[in-house]
Amino acid sequence: MLRTEPKEPLCAPELRAPDTRCVCFVCTGNTCRSPMAAALVNDPSRPYAKGARVVAFSRGLYANEGEPISRLAIEALEAAGVAPAPQSDYHDHIARTVTEADVALCDWLVAVSDAHAMQLLLRFPGAAHKITCLPEAILDPFGGDAEAYRSCLAALGRGVDRLLAAMEETK
Repeated sequence: MLRTEPKEPLCAPELRAPDTRCVCFVCTGNTCRSPMAAALVNDPSRPYAKGARVVAFSRGLYANEGEPISRLAIEALEAAGVAPAPQSDYHDHIARTVTEADVALCDWLVAVSDAHAMQLLLRFPGAAHKITCLPEAILDPFGGDAEAYRSCLAALGRGVDRLLAAMEETK
């Protein structure tokens, strides 16, 4: 079922505080890995980056525009106790392809693997200073079972923690 975007990303200028850093996570289809990573960052019970607020949204390199987040991704997030952010409830997530406008909104474009980072560099060479990848490549759980999604979420959690600690060091 295709849906339309329920809200602007948390990084939209009219919603973003001046001291807020914005991260856009990027995977392939924007239905599994990148929305789960964004949900981890946006979880109101898990504040990141001590001195600055961090918010996230997600996009895909080859998203099927309007597709909902994977049911198994939602189940993994709920089982892990990841709370949906009031302004960005992961239950309402829909797939979107990364655009120049998205690149302009964010401070960091975070790929789920080196290959995804390379694709971002090829598409957006002017944003090379914003592009990075998670410390470990995150395997795509698409088509896998619930355990594949739980393992993916655990790997994302480790990667997000390390990434945001590094972000804090570069303030």
